[in-house]
Amino acid sequence: MVNQVVNTRDLQEERFQENPAARERWERTALARAVAIAVIRYRAEHGLSQRALAKQLGMPQPHVARLELGEHNPSVDMLQRLALRQVRGEGKRGYHVGKANVECRGLCTVHTRR
Repeated sequence: MVNQVVNTRDLQEERFQENPAARERWERTALARAVAIAVIRYRAEHGLSQRALAKQLGMPQPHVARLELGEHNPSVDMLQRLALRQVRGEGKRGYHVGKANVECRGLCTVHTRR
């Protein structure tokens, strides 16, 4: 058996060539994936379960699970809730996602560019 390196970007580009709707969905859910990464990273760094984070945010645990899937863009209300859950003294982490810049301090702050 021969090991070979596979470039996932090349595989993804092939998929997009075969199915333009897949590219559209990927681009449409870029913000959702960035928020999912930020929420998962925050939970891991703070040793929180989904249930514990949900309690801190004042929402049911399934809402945190759905955020972490990264398949659905969060509402403006949800983004505000996450942005208000900033922890003082933490360094910034940012993600540039399409026309949105997701800056993470605690959970995340989203800035859109036009």
